Amino acid sequence: INKKSIILNKNNLKKFSAVLLVTDHDKYDYKFIAQNSKIVFDTRGVYKKFAFKNIVYCWIMEKKILNLKIQKL
Repeated sequence: INKKSIILNKNNLKKFSAVLLVTDHDKYDYKFIAQNSKIVFDTRGVYKKFAFKNIVYCWIMEKKILNLKIQKL
């Protein structure tokens, strides 16, 4: 698997079909990410406090998806 880092900016976010959020860190601007992404899959519940329409909430426990809530885009 080839992996590489990219700079987290508006142009790079718009290049991708989706963002997969698998961890939450204080250093990231989650509002900026959501505003500049087509769709965000949130596995950590970071966006519960926001009202963005492009967020798919996914909570994963014991390798099973327990809850999947898709907001209408």
